[in-house]
Amino acid sequence: MRNQRKQLCLTLKMGKWIDQRDDEVLVFLETLGLLTRQRILNEDMVWSEFCWEVVRYYAALTRDRNQITHLREASHDKTLYAEFEWLSNRLLELDCLQREVSREVVIPNQAEISNFLDDEIALVP
Repeated sequence: MRNQRKQLCLTLKMGKWIDQRDDEVLVFLETLGLLTRQRILNEDMVWSEFCWEVVRYYAALTRDRNQITHLREASHDKTLYAEFEWLSNRLLELDCLQREVSREVVIPNQAEISNFLDDEIALVP
């Protein structure tokens, strides 16, 4: 999975479009979202363990070039990664509640996204 994370982040850093062959990370995040929304996983646990990564991946995938919209259009499937999208929004809400700050504070800026991508790329030498 670390290799997949690195590859995804390299693709994003280079400004290239991803396709469904590159989606192992997104499938994991989609599954995490589904399990959370269905209350199989506890929201507080998911917030504690995954908020940082989920929110930053979602921002990296949607901020400048919306990769999720691109994948939905390419596959003619408007539901593609909907659970991941839901999870990112839900974790932002929980983050605001837990930290008692506004949504603007918890949404990562461009520098935070770039640093996150660099950290993910550095996972595998």
